[in-house]
Amino acid sequence: VLQMLPADSVRVAMDVGCHAGAWTDHLLNRQQAASVIGFEPTLDLAIRLEGKYADEPRFSLERVALGQAPGSATLSVQDESSVNSLVHNPAADVVDGIEVEVTTGDEFLRRVGLDQIDYLKIDVEGHDLQALLGFSEALNAGAIGVVQFEYNEWNAISHTLLGDFTRY
Repeated sequence: VLQMLPADSVRVAMDVGCHAGAWTDHLLNRQQAASVIGFEPTLDLAIRLEGKYADEPRFSLERVALGQAPGSATLSVQDESSVNSLVHNPAADVVDGIEVEVTTGDEFLRRVGLDQIDYLKIDVEGHDLQALLGFSEALNAGAIGVVQFEYNEWNAISHTLLGDFTRY
């Protein structure tokens, strides 16, 4: 999808579920005027991202999860960090459960004074619809240009179907 975007069409992007920053790397390489706000609640991944992008002024990181309501939640941490999730997977080899801060996209936007997001990417292992619901005010206001979310086997685990996204 990023390859199809016109040059300099993205000014502000959010990478929700930033993990190691692969999507952010692609966006920053393709969109020279873009800045990316990453969201990653897993402490060791957040520390790595802060080191990786220490000299990149177009990137900032929030060490929080996004959801439908602010508060805290248990993040299931697994051996493979790319599948850490706020959704409990009974078949997973969970190493630890850690409490993380959760905020909504709307709360974040208000806090930092942002009124437009050109590209919102969400990849949070089955919690994608909950994260998207937290942007309801921004979506209703037409303040988000493009939304990309992951849809895979995690949606069966979280009991969120493509129809749920479509209805929303």
